[in-house]
Amino acid sequence: MHPENKTNNHAVLIGFALIGLIAVITLYRPYFSQKKNSSPEKETSLNEVELDEPVKKDSAQLSSEELLKKITSGEKIIIIDLRDKADFELEHIIDSKNITLREITSADPLVDKNIPYILVNDGMQENLLLAKEALTKKGAVAVFYLKDSFQDWKEKNNPTISIGDPGSFTDKTKTKYVKSDEFNGFINTEKNLLIIDLRNPENFKNEHIKGAINIPLSELEARRKEIPIGKNIVLYDKDGLWAFQGAVKLSDLGFFNVLYLSDGFDAWQAKNYSMEK
Repeated sequence: MHPENKTNNHAVLIGFALIGLIAVITLYRPYFSQKKNSSPEKETSLNEVELDEPVKKDSAQLSSEELLKKITSGEKIIIIDLRDKADFELEHIIDSKNITLREITSADPLVDKNIPYILVNDGMQENLLLAKEALTKKGAVAVFYLKDSFQDWKEKNNPTISIGDPGSFTDKTKTKYVKSDEFNGFINTEKNLLIIDLRNPENFKNEHIKGAINIPLSELEARRKEIPIGKNIVLYDKDGLWAFQGAVKLSDLGFFNVLYLSDGFDAWQAKNYSMEK
């Protein structure tokens, strides 16, 4: 055979072999594709898709930011703090009410069914859900709960009102005091003065500093709208403790022109300064 013909024959054979290989690949491609799709890689892919889907938020949950927006906008809401009384009195969200889960599940009817309720707790979600269910059964039209604990709310520097701890450096920085002798020196000359007696009404009726009004310490937060903006405020009680606590509360509520009588009404009375019944 002529060498040239031999070379052509080899080229033809190689060409047929390549064509055959391509035909085999084309024929079995669906098989390999199906096998690949049915492999564990497909399951992994599906799992990845599921993980990428956004987690659905409970529609009853509120973030700290959402609750703060409702408070600052003046929206009419009822905030219920489920914690025990002692913890609530130490510090709580401004204008919240302290009602325990046991009290909520009692037979007492709701006062305001049509106002949204927002529940706050120390992180125990089970109690939040039980309280939500109880309020809903009592006819509340909307019940939400703060997904953050009260401690989380506090750590984000959101507004709270504290009891006023005389041993707390932070609380001390919120207040300024005046002693009886100094107060007596300007009580008659200060024209923009508001004196608030924090004692109970019975003691106030018996005798009090001349010109004072009576707002018991326990009612100070709820009755703060009775305090005119711009007045120079002096708080007093029997011995100075409640007056200090009242000054801390008013500071938390946004009043900064407040003094408290550090030696109290007892010292004022002992010095026969101006009083009335």
